[in-house]
Amino acid sequence: GKGFTDWDNLKKAPDKNRLGYNIPRPTELGYYDLTHTEPRRLQGELANQYGIDGFMYHHYWFYDESEPIRGGPTLATPLIKMLEDGHPNVPFALNWVAIKWTNTWSGNVGPDFVFKEAGVLQKQYFPKEMNDTKINEHYNWLRQFFHHPNYIKVDGKPILMLYQRKPGAMLVLNRLKELAMQDGFPGMYYVCGLSKGHGHLLPVDEKLKNDFQRMTSRTLNFGV
Repeated sequence: GKGFTDWDNLKKAPDKNRLGYNIPRPTELGYYDLTHTEPRRLQGELANQYGIDGFMYHHYWFYDESEPIRGGPTLATPLIKMLEDGHPNVPFALNWVAIKWTNTWSGNVGPDFVFKEAGVLQKQYFPKEMNDTKINEHYNWLRQFFHHPNYIKVDGKPILMLYQRKPGAMLVLNRLKELAMQDGFPGMYYVCGLSKGHGHLLPVDEKLKNDFQRMTSRTLNFGV
């Protein structure tokens, strides 16, 4: 429901799990709220202290025309706050989590919530045409991060991770690359996260298909 976070479940959890192991609780950061500056500042200090090279932030953009709030960025307040106050001050990149949200945790939805399909909290949609202005809107939101001095780039190309690889996302990625080049970047550097082995991959256009087949690691770079 409204305001629910993973902290709610942890606060209600017993001291030990069913195997008798202690369930960890937050340490120096406490039950932090990432919309607040201080915990993000401390996270940056800890990252630098322990040699963390950078952060990868989940980014949600559902292209849902029926839900104006979810037609654009979702759960993005901590990212916007980072731009405003500069914390955490570490290199970062974004991971577009282009999958549907399913009700697989033990929380409850609000009384007025209507499932679009059984167990699905939010569906992921993809534009059908390269010239769809919604992709431009997506890029215009992303570019504020791409131009940030802390944003991670490879040969000048902003990194954007995709999870998971969906055929519908390929059109969006190709258009984002075009827009990035129009914006002064030499291209985009895409990385794909998988939850299963390579047999899970579905056919895409030949160029991308060949790129995928050349890779042997679980995290794949496909340069489109």
